[in-house]
Amino acid sequence: YWANDVFSGDAPVGKNNVIIGGGATGIELAIFLTKYGTLSRESFDFLTFYKALEAEIALEMLHEGRNQVTVLEMLPKLGSALGKTTKWVLLDKCDVLGVKLITGANIQEIGEDYVNYLDAADKEQVINNIDYVYYATGVEPNDSLSKEIKSLNIKVEKIGDARKPQTVMEAVARGYKIGNAI
Repeated sequence: YWANDVFSGDAPVGKNNVIIGGGATGIELAIFLTKYGTLSRESFDFLTFYKALEAEIALEMLHEGRNQVTVLEMLPKLGSALGKTTKWVLLDKCDVLGVKLITGANIQEIGEDYVNYLDAADKEQVINNIDYVYYATGVEPNDSLSKEIKSLNIKVEKIGDARKPQTVMEAVARGYKIGNAI
């Protein structure tokens, strides 16, 4: 499954998951998958207000991840396109949630319930009992909608990944600039 399929609710979430790609999307997906199914803030408020759960136990249920997630990144560093502060916050959250972050991973084989990879030292590693593998790798521009609109002789400006693959900050900045020019 692709990361966007998970975020849009079109992909299942398992208890033991592997993400291929440790860029911004992969890291955010790891946090999302780990916390998927945890206690919501509303439930926390309700359960503690009515003393159905001790606050300490409810806090644990609110902040601890329910699912196991391993991120496999080919490069030596994670989140290369992220700003320093954002990267620090996201990686810290991964650490608190127990996400396994592995860099220098060269994927060799993806099986029905396992992933085989070479680690940074070229040693073969296997992750077994996987429910799902998610891809958070590079994206390609998709400008089919802008072409369709242009064919109707309507002025259109491409932004985000329709223009070229870029970071969220770059896409938002371009959208802001174009929006202010209208």
